[in-house]
Amino acid sequence: MEKQKKPIQPDKVLVNLEGVQDESYRITFAQGLFPSQIQRHIQLVKKKKKLKIHRLAIITDSRLKRIYGKQLTSLLGENTSVFHVPAGEASKCREMKNLLEDKLVAAKFGRDSAIIAFGGGVIGDLAGFVASTYYRGIPYFQIPTTIISQVDSSIGGKTAIDLPSGKNLIGSFYQPKGVFIDVDLLDTLPEDEFVSGLAEVVKHGMIRDRRFIVFLEKNVSSILARDKKVLMETLKRSCKVKASVVSEDLKESNLRKILNFGHTVGHAVETLSNYKLHHGKSVSIGMAVEAHIAHKVGYLPEEDVHRLCWLLERFGLPVELPKGLSPGKIIEVMGFDKKNEKGIIHFTLPSAMGEMKENKGQYGLQVNMDEVEKALDELVK
Repeated sequence: MEKQKKPIQPDKVLVNLEGVQDESYRITFAQGLFPSQIQRHIQLVKKKKKLKIHRLAIITDSRLKRIYGKQLTSLLGENTSVFHVPAGEASKCREMKNLLEDKLVAAKFGRDSAIIAFGGGVIGDLAGFVASTYYRGIPYFQIPTTIISQVDSSIGGKTAIDLPSGKNLIGSFYQPKGVFIDVDLLDTLPEDEFVSGLAEVVKHGMIRDRRFIVFLEKNVSSILARDKKVLMETLKRSCKVKASVVSEDLKESNLRKILNFGHTVGHAVETLSNYKLHHGKSVSIGMAVEAHIAHKVGYLPEEDVHRLCWLLERFGLPVELPKGLSPGKIIEVMGFDKKNEKGIIHFTLPSAMGEMKENKGQYGLQVNMDEVEKALDELVK
C-alpha cells in the first residue's frame, strides 16, 4: 500500500504597500487663474511630484470648447491636444470613454502623458476614469468650471461613468495631481447650473459645519449675485469640508459616507428623470426627503428640517418631488444604489445642522422603508 503523502502546508508572502505612495494634492484657488497661470502651476506640481509628463490631453465638452477653444488650444504649447465630447450627462458612458481612449491611442499618447479635465462633474468623472485606466493609469489634473465640480466632484478622486440602471456604477478611486479653481470660470456658467451647484454647497454645511450654514443664510443674495469675494469664501469653506472628510476616509469605508447625504434619493430622482433634472437639483430634493426621513425616525428636530428646506428654496432649489414620480418607483431605483449593503438600502442622515447621525460609530444607517415611503408621499407635488 502506497504511503500517503502529506499535504503541502500553506505559506504566505506579504506584499507590503503601507505608505508606498503619497496621493496628497493641493487645491489652488484664484481669480484669473485660467488661462495665464495654469502652465506655471502644472510645472510646479510636475517638479514637486517628479512627474515625467511629455504630452497633455485636455478633455472638455462641446459647450466649453465653443467658449474657451482658443485659450485651450494655446494653453500649454505644441505638446497639448484638445478632445471634446457632447455636453451633458449622457456623455458619461462607456461609449464616450471608449471613444476618448481610441483618440488618445490614435494620437500616440503614451505613458509619459497626462490628462487635464476641463469642465464640470461629467467631464471630471469621465476624464478621471479614462486617466485611471489608460496605460494602467496616467496622471491627471482638474480644472473644474461649475460650482458642483469646484466644491465636490473634482475633490476626492471618485471617477465614474453611468449605466442605464444608475449613476456612477462603474468607476475607480483615482486621485488627481492637482485641482485648480478659478472663480472667474463661473462667469460663463448658465444660471440654472449655477443655482443647481449650490445644493452641494449647502450639503457640506449640513454634514459638518454649522457655522458655514449660518454664513450661507446671511449671504444668499451676494452668492446669487455672484459677488466674487463672497463666492471665493463660499468655495473655500465648502472645499475645506470635502477635503477634511476625504482626508480621513479616502475610500468611503465609513465617514466619507456622510458626503452622500441627499444622494440616495437624489440619484434615484435623477435617474428617473433620464438625467433631464440637474444633479444638484436632484440632490436638493434628496436632502429635503432625507431630512424628513431623519425627522420621522427621531434623529432631526422638525425646525431643522424647515430651516434646511427654507435655505434651499431661497437659493431657488426644489424641495418637492417632480410631478408624476411615484414613491414606489423611487424606492425601486434606490435598490440599485452602489451604497447598498447586502441588498439593504442605507442612508446617511442629519441629527442637527452641521452634524450627521451615527450608530455604533457607523454613518450608513438602515431605515424602516415604511418611514421612507411616508416621507416621499409628503413631498409629492
